[in-house]
Amino acid sequence: PEMIARTANDEDVDAVGVSIMSGAHLTLLPRIVEQMSEQGLSDVPVFCGGVIPEKDIQPLKDRGVKAVYTPGTSIEDICNWLKANV
Repeated sequence: PEMIARTANDEDVDAVGVSIMSGAHLTLLPRIVEQMSEQGLSDVPVFCGGVIPEKDIQPLKDRGVKAVYTPGTSIEDICNWLKANV
């Protein structure tokens, strides 16, 4: 998470997208959001995709993740979200 936040800051990104297949989403994603906020990047949306159970989506959003995409989500849906939110 620290490296992602530092790179986001260094590269002046508009958004951070993370694909997580390990099951560590409830640990890693909130930490990325925290680290980004500490670096003054709280306005940069963090979104994710991967094998994320439905029951974990709201807790991630409650901790600052702006969008969560599960398997089967179309690239078009993700691009439309990016266009609307970045």
